[in-house]
Amino acid sequence: MLNCEMDDTEKIDKIGDRCIFNQRPLKKYATRDVVRCFDSLSAQGQRQPMHIAFIGDSTIRQHFVSFLRLFPDHDSQITTQFDRLANKNLTMQHHDDRNVTSQLLGNLRISFFWRNLINNELIADFKRWASTDDDSRTPDYIFLGLTVHHLLENDLITFKELLETSLVPLINKSLAIHRHQRVVWLRLHTSIDQFYQLYGGFYTETVTVYNEAIERILKSTNIILWDTIIAIVEEYLRACALTAYTRHDFDQVLIDKWMDRGYMNCNDYVHPGMTAIAIGTQLIINHMCETVA
Repeated sequence: MLNCEMDDTEKIDKIGDRCIFNQRPLKKYATRDVVRCFDSLSAQGQRQPMHIAFIGDSTIRQHFVSFLRLFPDHDSQITTQFDRLANKNLTMQHHDDRNVTSQLLGNLRISFFWRNLINNELIADFKRWASTDDDSRTPDYIFLGLTVHHLLENDLITFKELLETSLVPLINKSLAIHRHQRVVWLRLHTSIDQFYQLYGGFYTETVTVYNEAIERILKSTNIILWDTIIAIVEEYLRACALTAYTRHDFDQVLIDKWMDRGYMNCNDYVHPGMTAIAIGTQLIINHMCETVA
């Protein structure tokens, strides 16, 4: 006999031999809703401050920037790895680690760590978190994405080996020690097919191959594989195609009083427009806040 379990957040329909779960409608979170949610999450965890870390390449930095937009910045303090006044190199500024903290929000900390490859620096991060039982020294939520630059290096075998033998065991160890921790792998979305002169092709078929390899490796772990934004990006790309790459997203990205125009239009073959990313951020917030009444 078919047994379909459900909880208070879901409505169930039984169709033949299938259980169809319909989750509660998505909520559009405004700033005050986000503040209320994270106050409740901190209380549930019985500790402050909360730490949310975005770790990866420029596609993850997009999510970090979009996430920050939902939080008030009345007293936000930003610390960076490099001195912007001393270092005018825009590439270094893009690849800067950032920490944003707010005392008004219980010393909430939201971080971005530029880690574009599975390398010694990234491994050192997870070794540090996996070697301590002090929860206050580890992020509560880690949003991770490291696919783009490995894809551009065109070495799938090395990528799979590094992911499976070097990174995943450390993440599993950290998750076992820190029961409150959640690690979410943000699956790379499809793209506008493009020949990239320095490295070669960046094509949807290649993205799919890497995503399938990641899914196989993460299948038996407690790492959450998040791919909800893929459908949104596909619609964004379809709109780009229908308008012959003339549609502009004027929702510009403001970072530390200087304007980053890299994500503005459909000609960017790897970064979707920030409007699409913002929808993805709402989905992430809905997931994080689903246990909050």
